[in-house]
Amino acid sequence: MKFCSVSDCDAPARTRGLCRKHYVRLRRYGDPVIVKTPGRTAAILLEQFPERSPRTRARLARAMRLAALMRCHKVENALEDAIRHATRPNGALDFALLLQHVEDRAGMFAARLATSSLAADGDC
Repeated sequence: MKFCSVSDCDAPARTRGLCRKHYVRLRRYGDPVIVKTPGRTAAILLEQFPERSPRTRARLARAMRLAALMRCHKVENALEDAIRHATRPNGALDFALLLQHVEDRAGMFAARLATSSLAADGDC
C-alpha cells in the first residue's frame, strides 16, 4: 500500500500520490499543504470584491501570495504585470488569466532558481 506523499502524513494514497485530505487541498487551493483559515487577506478580498464568487476571490488570493513570495526573492512587479496582462479592453479584470500569468511567471522563476545559486538569497 502506498502512503500520501506529503511529509508527516501516514494516510493511504488515493489520487496523484496524495491522501483524500491533501488531494482536496490541492484541488481547492492549488497546494496540498495549505491549510486555509479565515484571516486578514480573506476579509480584505471580501470587502473589495463582495460580488465575486469564492473561487474568483481564491484565485486572486493565490496570485497575491505567489507574487509576495516572488517579491521576497527580489522579483518585482509580478502582480502588476499580471494585472496589466489580464485587464480586458473594457477595464474588467480576468481573474483566471491573472492567476495563470502569475503562476507561469512563478514557474519560470522556480526553474531558474533551481538551476542557479539564487536559492541562498532572499529567504522569506
